[in-house]
Amino acid sequence: MDARCSQLGGNSRKNIAKTLTTTTVALLTAKPAQFEPAAVRTALRDWAFHTNHTNRRLDAPRDVVAILKWVERNSLPVSAWEQPETVDQVPRAIDTRLDGRQAAAGSRKRNRRILDVAMKYAIRRRVRRATPLPKGKDSTAATRTTNTMDKRSLLNPEPAAAILDWIRCRPRGGKGLHAFFATLYYCGPRAEEAGAMSVEDVTLPEPGVAEGETRTVPGPPALTRVLRRHIEDERLQPGDPLFQGSREASLPGPSSGGRGAVRVGPYCRRTSSSRPPGGVCTTTGTCA
Repeated sequence: MDARCSQLGGNSRKNIAKTLTTTTVALLTAKPAQFEPAAVRTALRDWAFHTNHTNRRLDAPRDVVAILKWVERNSLPVSAWEQPETVDQVPRAIDTRLDGRQAAAGSRKRNRRILDVAMKYAIRRRVRRATPLPKGKDSTAATRTTNTMDKRSLLNPEPAAAILDWIRCRPRGGKGLHAFFATLYYCGPRAEEAGAMSVEDVTLPEPGVAEGETRTVPGPPALTRVLRRHIEDERLQPGDPLFQGSREASLPGPSSGGRGAVRVGPYCRRTSSSRPPGGVCTTTGTCA
């Protein structure tokens, strides 16, 4: 954990701590009858595998110190990895949630990847000669996933237009939410990406050519009308958050041929194949 902390973000460090905590608990020689299981996990996660605390564990609360010393006395030696039951037990533990149900496929794959990296580090430090973890099909068969989109989960144009109209007619913030969800529907950015946009991130509808390293996502004429009216109604100025209440960011994006364009971050998921034809969503009408 300490060896890689400077290269990792907060979420990655948290996931590593959780996986190592589960692994450690699975390798205990006895159940901690004198301690609550949640207290043991917390002590391991927040102190044993927390980078900011590893060098000052003696300053930890007294109950945490007692737990960590008990874990140290009751942990299996490294040689236990030579036993087949240990090799089977640990992957099974990291694949299982606290409620006993199987973890999601993405979580299982991430946990096994973390454990594999830990084993490779042990080999480099000459703690082990080779990794005992299964390789090839045996290591990934239980965590196989697919990124194929199920078209049955996509929203058809007519229901989408009805939902957007319903949102716009809400008495409190409906117009602003209408523009926000219209951007999500027509261009497919993540919610946090759309929330980070500012007024100058959209150009409506001056012709131009996309520039820069980020991806430009075209928006149909319907979205152009929605955003233009939203900017006018809210009296937004360049530099203002496009959707009020969100944090500012600089994600510029031009448009071309009368079709608005919104530029989002590199992780935007393109949905041009499922985008409805222009004109489905309107900005006029009577709200019931």
